[in-house]
Amino acid sequence: MEGDFNASSGWLTRFKQRHGIPKAAGKGTKLKGDETAASEFCGNFQEFVERENLQPEQIYGADQTGLFWKCLPSRTLALETERSTSGYRSSRERIIIMCCANATGLHKLNLCVVGKAKKPRAFKGADLSNLPVTYFSQKSAWIEHSVFRQWFEKYFVPQVQKHLKSKGLLEKAVLLLDFPPAHPNEELLSSDDGRIIVKYLPPNVTSLIQPMSQGVLATVKRYYRAGLLQKYVDEGIDPKMFWKNLTVLDAIYEVSRAWNMVKSSTITKAWKKLFPGNEENSGMNIDEGAILAANLATVLQNTEDCEHVDLENIDQWFDSRSNDSNCPVLTDSEGAEDRAKPAEHKPSSKTRKTELNPEKHISHKAALEWTENLLDYLEQQDDMLLSDKLVLRRLRTIIRRKQKLQNNKGH
Repeated sequence: MEGDFNASSGWLTRFKQRHGIPKAAGKGTKLKGDETAASEFCGNFQEFVERENLQPEQIYGADQTGLFWKCLPSRTLALETERSTSGYRSSRERIIIMCCANATGLHKLNLCVVGKAKKPRAFKGADLSNLPVTYFSQKSAWIEHSVFRQWFEKYFVPQVQKHLKSKGLLEKAVLLLDFPPAHPNEELLSSDDGRIIVKYLPPNVTSLIQPMSQGVLATVKRYYRAGLLQKYVDEGIDPKMFWKNLTVLDAIYEVSRAWNMVKSSTITKAWKKLFPGNEENSGMNIDEGAILAANLATVLQNTEDCEHVDLENIDQWFDSRSNDSNCPVLTDSEGAEDRAKPAEHKPSSKTRKTELNPEKHISHKAALEWTENLLDYLEQQDDMLLSDKLVLRRLRTIIRRKQKLQNNKGH
């Protein structure tokens, strides 16, 4: 390319704002927060809350993070040797999740999940409105302006109005967000009556006072990873088969469950810098992540191929970054090899009718196929409870484990 291009700092700043590019630290570094700006904003925010006569129920926070959903610790899976081979690489299967809740922690909106595919293959005939999350698709690394605005207008405002009405409160609220680059301007985000608005944090204070970044997002990821690891242990199958079976739909249900498990006290404590005194009645100061890590380490030390795991390994994995090399998955070439294998012959309808006879023996393979079909059916229905779907997913895990045990006996 001929010619010199010298962009001014102002041009670069506007370019980042237009495309929602957040400021990033170099590898191994951590951005220092602006403590002066954080302190000043806290004071102004408290004055705003008093002036508007807002209660904790009316104050919301939202923030997003990337989730590499095919991520398990290689040491836990006894994959130290395989990790060095070409068959494994760091996981790049990524979705964006956005958590939103009020300062009491009692109103948690459904997770907002953003993936690259408009309708992933794993969704099959599923109705997106029946998912336990609000799903959007885009190509960008972080939530785009148009997607965020759609979420705000179609989901946030109606759900907040409904919640406040149920509490007998004025349908008036404020949503606290990170510095604008990844979001539309403040004046573009408000309810039709102007009673539900947004406020942006100043630059470089997220790590200091953004409520969802004070342990909430980290706790969601810990619950997700703990659930994923428990699923692996329960199924009792080898890692390659586990990765092959795991889909983004599985990840969505697992991360939804993880968000539901976050305690209201954890969310309340996350607001203590912005909302002093609000955490007084939040209960004991319990580290949910520490308890999860200790329980998992105990379980894994009594699990085949996982005897070498310890509490330190679990903690490192819980806190691993997206580019952690301890997240092995199958490479595209191996996945292609699996897809190239000839499809197994499915039993005819006549054979299936015979297998359905209760006097006949039903194989694990047949039971697993029926369970998969029933899960597909539930995803197409708009009146099924999340708890019903989770029960069936748990049943599928049990059947897979039984099938694996039977296969081992046959060798």
